[in-house]
Amino acid sequence: MDLSLRPATVDALQRFRARHNALLWRQARLLWLVLGLAALLLIALLDRAMLLPEAMRPWCSLAVYVGGLVAAWRLALRFLQSAEDRKGSARLAESAAPEVREKLLAAVELSQQDPATIKDSVEFRARLQDEVSAAVRGVDWQQRLPASALKPWRWRLAIVVAAAVGLSFVPRLHLAGFLARAALPFANLERPSSVKIEIEAPAPASGLAAIASEVNLAVRITGESVDQAFIEYGEAGASTRRMELGKVAPERFEGRLPVGQGDVRYRVRASDGLTAWHTLSARARPRITQFTKTIVPPAYVGGPPAVVKEDHGDLEVLEGSTVKLAMQANQPVKEARIILNPEMPTHPAAPGINVQEQGKLAAELLVDGNAEAWTVQMKSAETGFSNDEAASWRITVVPDLPPLAQITLPVEQQVSLLPDESLRITGTASDDVGLKSVQLALALNGENWKNTDLPFKPGKEAIVEHLLAMAPLQVKSGDTVLIKLVATDLKGQKAESSPLRILILEQTVDPAKRAWAAEARRLAEMAMTLEEKTREVTKAMATVQKVARAEKKGKPVTDDAHAQLARAKQQIERANEQAADVWEELKKAAQAAPTRLNAEEAKLLGAKVAQLRHDSLRSLEENTRDGVENPEILKRDASVAYSIATTLHEAAKAFATEDTARITQQATEQLARQQALLTETSLNGNRDQSQRSKWQEQQR
Repeated sequence: MDLSLRPATVDALQRFRARHNALLWRQARLLWLVLGLAALLLIALLDRAMLLPEAMRPWCSLAVYVGGLVAAWRLALRFLQSAEDRKGSARLAESAAPEVREKLLAAVELSQQDPATIKDSVEFRARLQDEVSAAVRGVDWQQRLPASALKPWRWRLAIVVAAAVGLSFVPRLHLAGFLARAALPFANLERPSSVKIEIEAPAPASGLAAIASEVNLAVRITGESVDQAFIEYGEAGASTRRMELGKVAPERFEGRLPVGQGDVRYRVRASDGLTAWHTLSARARPRITQFTKTIVPPAYVGGPPAVVKEDHGDLEVLEGSTVKLAMQANQPVKEARIILNPEMPTHPAAPGINVQEQGKLAAELLVDGNAEAWTVQMKSAETGFSNDEAASWRITVVPDLPPLAQITLPVEQQVSLLPDESLRITGTASDDVGLKSVQLALALNGENWKNTDLPFKPGKEAIVEHLLAMAPLQVKSGDTVLIKLVATDLKGQKAESSPLRILILEQTVDPAKRAWAAEARRLAEMAMTLEEKTREVTKAMATVQKVARAEKKGKPVTDDAHAQLARAKQQIERANEQAADVWEELKKAAQAAPTRLNAEEAKLLGAKVAQLRHDSLRSLEENTRDGVENPEILKRDASVAYSIATTLHEAAKAFATEDTARITQQATEQLARQQALLTETSLNGNRDQSQRSKWQEQQR
């Protein structure tokens, strides 16, 4: 027989479960609405009365939502589990329908047993299932579980709603706005108030701001009269700071909002009003991060351009150079222009700038001395920010200075030469950029300058030498030759040295005699040197004699005394070398002597030198070669050598003095004749306009 639940019974249990669960869900919603709306209304009123801190309000609202869910669970939703299975549904259904009490639950339990284990009557159980099925078929569960059971919660909800609606008609409460703030705990909503706060600047209130800048803030407050307004601001995650705004008009307040390296949140508080949070996103201003400078020197300098990579735009280049700039910005740029002398009210005309992709800029600057500074004004393609406050870069113009020229030899400013003599000239020239030419300028008697190019090694410095011969110039006695060095740099600038004046003397003194007088003076100096060396030999022999006498008497002799002999030998050797040099020079002089008398003088001096070398000095060498045997002979030979050398010096000096005096007398007579000639022609030369410059130069 069939002992399972009848279809009518199963259908009745399903209808009961559906009705039971629906009522529980309705009750949970009503409970959540009543408690939540009442709590939110309380939060709104506390918020309006400013008794609830702003930071605590969203957490209180969140607690209301969580508390409502907990209450709904405890009072309604947790009972949904009681009717999940047939036994639970049958137990709850018997409570709602007394006619099936103690039958429906028994039918459900008996239907779940195995028929093979049943010990009582199977027919009884089957009849029970039929009776229960007939009993539950006509039960109306909506009537047995009426919706009126939820009527108290509906009344509670109606009371809360009525209270909220009634309070909403009080204008100063602004309940709708405060309920919205309470219902949306973390929404960025403005606080309803008796004043209206309108942020006029920045516009829009939320936007972009430059890093490390100050944003102008302008607020208009209408409604009630307000004397104070504050701005609350801070970076994300940082504590909030407060700053008072300045009142500039009855309804207008202004201030400056600092922006650092990060985004800034801010809101305005005035009276009981508080705006929503606004955010200024910090973005970098455009700036140049790298400069590639290609410096092209002026055309007259030549040479390849110089390329320099730097992180600044300062320029220090030669005047007239062109600087090709390749600049890299930290962000894409849509507009850019160069400004010269940005600190001046009027700016010189600036070159254009080429704006490329990826923040690349290119321009050319001609450094001509008209600008002392420059800068690049840019506008960002992303943010629209400009770099108006960026510092300018220096332009240092290096001028091309004129060259320098100087005659270093001869050092005198005036020299005298004979018409057939030559003068060796040495000079230097230099320039800060480079030399183009070095010339020797020559003028005869101060007229008609003529330039001659001098060879030199190209560069910034040059040393020039030139042998100037007087004969090709066809000068005569009384003429004056002016010479100077003229240096020209690559730019064409010229510089002249101080002039060197050359006086042309009359040819009255034989050049050979003049040269012989100079040679005689030189021989006299060599003879004086020989005399000094023989004097040293005499002193050394006196010391050797003392040491020899001490040894003969058996007195102890120091090591230094034994070294005196070696020193004496060295002095003899030096004197002998000097005598040999004098001998050779006398032989050359005798062969080149201009007159027979001069040759005889040289031979006479040579005889004395020969006597000194072959007699006295040779004897000293022989007597000191193997030690000192006879110190008296050494002293005598040294005295004789010194006497001969003294006689030789006196004779050479007398010969040189005589020759020099003779030439000096002739030169003095020549100068006197020149002075007389100038005196005789001075009047006519000064009157003649064409001869005046020549006469004045001769006078100088």
